[in-house]
Amino acid sequence: MKKFYLFIAFMLLINAGFAQSPRLVLVEEFTGETCGPCAVYNPAFNATMESFPGTVISLKYQNNIPSAGANFYAYNTADISNRTTFYSNTYSPHGFIDGNYWDGNVASVTASQFTARTAVTSPFSIVTTHSFSPAHDIINVHVEVTASEV
Repeated sequence: MKKFYLFIAFMLLINAGFAQSPRLVLVEEFTGETCGPCAVYNPAFNATMESFPGTVISLKYQNNIPSAGANFYAYNTADISNRTTFYSNTYSPHGFIDGNYWDGNVASVTASQFTARTAVTSPFSIVTTHSFSPAHDIINVHVEVTASEV
């Protein structure tokens, strides 16, 4: 009987040690419609990200760097300024992969960087679902967070 319990404990440890969830890579980019370099580099950068459907997601901050002017930055200065301060961003197009994993000019991003990052599993699995009220004035969101590693 001791051997049986020892075997069960061993199998639980093995499963806990190898449990894994696929990673959804977050890419944050500071860009803008008055940014000449952004117009040059963003098409290739976007194509690289789009070659990883379902594993890479992009969040773009429309800022006023390097050129001020009538742009989308004016519509959301508080949030963009907060992220600019958080990352100490001073130029565009400037990208950040998974927060602090990588940062730099988006012109230097390669598919191998995304491949390497998607290979790293996540310690959590997050599943969200939503539904609307009949009047479509309320959104109900259900979030389930499961630890993949114990």
